Amino acid sequence: MSEQDITEPPAKMLSKVRALLAKAQDVAATKEEAEAFFAKATELIAKYGISRALLDAQQPTGPVAADRIFTVQGPYAERKAALLYHVGEALGGKGIRLGKGPGQTVRIHLFGIESDLERAELLFTSLLLQLHRFAALDFASDPHAYKSVRKWHGDYIRGFTATVVERIRRAEANAKAAASNHPSGPSVALVLVKRSDLVRRAFAEQYPKVRKGSAVRVGQGYLHGQAAGHRADLGGTSLPGTSQGALPNR
Repeated sequence: MSEQDITEPPAKMLSKVRALLAKAQDVAATKEEAEAFFAKATELIAKYGISRALLDAQQPTGPVAADRIFTVQGPYAERKAALLYHVGEALGGKGIRLGKGPGQTVRIHLFGIESDLERAELLFTSLLLQLHRFAALDFASDPHAYKSVRKWHGDYIRGFTATVVERIRRAEANAKAAASNHPSGPSVALVLVKRSDLVRRAFAEQYPKVRKGSAVRVGQGYLHGQAAGHRADLGGTSLPGTSQGALPNR
């Protein structure tokens, strides 16, 4: 992370992230252009998180934990809700599945510092567009997909989630390490630990007892989803207006 990255106002940096994501999703962009836009946006999202953390630490009141309840639409709302949950936690938050809402919806309650919740929502929205784009393409080319359409798509989203979340965590770690190389200012590690403690306490106040879910067996679609996750993190394209129906409800 350069000195300019550290001192640049977070609002300006986030504006750049939004602009880059919009360009990556523009149908007029070539694949190479879209990949470059998305790769840079992912990098800036991580840098934005560090920049906001350091800025909050300098305020008299310090950072404050917040929370949001997200309603994830179907089809495959359970799997897409898991994507949101894990993206939120990779970006410093803590979440819980509240259960099904009206229709094909699932609710996720995320806790985090407000700027991190903002990052999670922004990145999740972009990843959903890519997920539907890639799933439609890979389903058509996989002869195993038609054996169990619903299971294939469920496995696909799990594979996609596992890959992109790992890459988000890596980007976060890289941004943290880069910022830690600058001796001036507060300790980045200490700032992030304090933020994490705030979030965990806020979560525990509302959910003192949480039961873990059980493991799920996965199949062929998982491998395709993993591959799509690699493409997404390297700047996979997505099309504005792509219907969530690209994942068939079967």
